[in-house]
Amino acid sequence: MKKKLLALFVMLAMLVCLLPATALAQPTAEQPADEVPEEEVLPEEEEAAEAILPEDAEEAEAADADVEEEEAEPAAEAPDPVVPDMTIGEMAAAAALAAQIEPDGPIGGAEPEPEYITVLADDIFYAYEGMVVFNNGGTVYNNLAVVYNNGGVVYNNLGTVYNNGGIVYANGGKVCNNGGKVYNNDALIYSFDGDVETPMIYGYYEFKFAGFYEPFMTFDGLVSEPGAEKMIISEDSVCSIVPYPGFIIADAEADSGEIAWDEEGGLTLSGVTSDVTLTLTFQTEAPVFGMESGSYAEEQTVELSGPAGCEIWYTTDGSLPVVGSAELYEEPFTVDAACTVKAISFVEGALASEPSVLTLAFPSFTAPEFDEVDEAYYQPKAKPVTVESAIQAVITSVALEGENPDCFRLSSEVGRTIIAGRADTTTWTVRPGSDLKAGEYTAVVVFTLDSGETVEVPVSFTVKANPDTDA
Repeated sequence: MKKKLLALFVMLAMLVCLLPATALAQPTAEQPADEVPEEEVLPEEEEAAEAILPEDAEEAEAADADVEEEEAEPAAEAPDPVVPDMTIGEMAAAAALAAQIEPDGPIGGAEPEPEYITVLADDIFYAYEGMVVFNNGGTVYNNLAVVYNNGGVVYNNLGTVYNNGGIVYANGGKVCNNGGKVYNNDALIYSFDGDVETPMIYGYYEFKFAGFYEPFMTFDGLVSEPGAEKMIISEDSVCSIVPYPGFIIADAEADSGEIAWDEEGGLTLSGVTSDVTLTLTFQTEAPVFGMESGSYAEEQTVELSGPAGCEIWYTTDGSLPVVGSAELYEEPFTVDAACTVKAISFVEGALASEPSVLTLAFPSFTAPEFDEVDEAYYQPKAKPVTVESAIQAVITSVALEGENPDCFRLSSEVGRTIIAGRADTTTWTVRPGSDLKAGEYTAVVVFTLDSGETVEVPVSFTVKANPDTDA
């Protein structure tokens, strides 16, 4: 009996030795039991093995297989990643570079079984540690993940990016770049196309505005949209800044680079060598009056306009307006007496404008009075037209018109400036003619002001019949 048992044991041992190792190996999560290739186990060996296994061993093996299949289900359900557009050689080179720049494994210690994510065109995705992201035309904000970028845009923060023709913004991360464009902020950039080339370092820096700038200016040359507090600029980039209509760049300072002003009041920033902060001081343009300073004959309506969204503050006594204490312009107002109007424009976030000034003069005119004379009189003495103005007034010309302009003589037709606060009694004199027949003679002295308005001053002279002739 012992000999039979011994022979059976020897036969079993021989059969075990003939079986391939894979036939007895336990299935793993990556290779479930139902995926083990059957052709690796010979049919006669399989029959022999089953013949010597006890029934309870078969049940145990089946139970173990079920457990292994359940453990393998998460790996089987993981989505199939989109394969990057890379050759095997390029992927191997990328892996080699990643090994060089990450000797201690993935940045942040990613889990052995990462989560696979596929980002499609127009999608926006935020990737975190432990993820492997295949970006196919979308936008990925990468934080410590591994991203295979296929024509998309990746903002990389301390992660690893394999970039195939896309654009990567790398902030302190490590990038393996295959023919793409990399905007680098102090990261290590490895760029190759087939063979590994010399590492390429791009000098890109953070660009910041100090203060509130968006309503006052437009810019060109930065890698960001208007309204952002932080932007990206390179050593070779030129940022052009132009104020919107109605605003002025009063001052500009930068802690890196060069500032150049143009003739239109805009500026350019170039040649930055580090993270740079640009401090701009804006000022509103002065408001505009709807009329010119000058001398006027009648009441005037004053209109004001300024940059869009601004407030206009004004005074009428010649003092400088102060925001909050002067008059706030809301609608046109009338003026009928000499005054100096000053106005400023103001917008929150910018300096108040320089003042605009409007001077309005309303000169007054007093006609001369002549005595009556008899026929055969001698020519009377000339008398002046008196002109007064509280504020300097300008008269451009004087002329005689009316019924009998030829019966009077005017001393001058040339204009003149009337000094503020004084009466001019010598500039224009009027003298009746001589040897006029009895009757009433009238005319008007027409003063043309610098505003274009005219003032008519009537003059008259009476000649009586000679008593001796009547007798």
